[in-house]
Amino acid sequence: MKAPARVAGVYFFACKMDPSGVKQIMEPNPILDRCLGRHAKDYAQLSATPDQFKAFVEAVSLMMRTQPNYSAHDLAQINVPVAIVHSEHDEFIRREHAENLARTIPNAELVNLLGVSHFAPVQRPAQFNVAMLAFLGKAFGEGRDVGRHDVLAEMASEVGLPQAGSLAFLESDTGKKREEPDYQR
Repeated sequence: MKAPARVAGVYFFACKMDPSGVKQIMEPNPILDRCLGRHAKDYAQLSATPDQFKAFVEAVSLMMRTQPNYSAHDLAQINVPVAIVHSEHDEFIRREHAENLARTIPNAELVNLLGVSHFAPVQRPAQFNVAMLAFLGKAFGEGRDVGRHDVLAEMASEVGLPQAGSLAFLESDTGKKREEPDYQR
């Protein structure tokens, strides 16, 4: 919104326009516990401040409660392709909020990722990436009919993604396939 000439499109995954989009988490959740446990391990391994995961979570939690704060008027000014991407089982973002975003932003489309949660890129990376590739094909006008399943499968194959919906994905450091746990179980 501050530099529209620099934006060709927005793939808006699991996001909100204001704090009203956040679900209230009332009780412990085994899916969240597993995902946060994984995030803690990744943070400890990859962060320059490996012992500060708790502070990081507190800062992200504050951000979720207070930011961003875009008005409907702000969103109506967007004039690039937008995909509002919402997961069927998102633990943090209300579905009604995603639907409202899609109605508020001119020419936005609502994309539903079935069978996954807020952690879709980790749970089903191929499903997530194929949806993103479809959006990129539209946003950058490659002239491909990206709505057709065979074209999406071809696009996924071109970048080395396994079949959409598969739990298998390639580890970037080894190139070996590994099965990722299904966080919905």
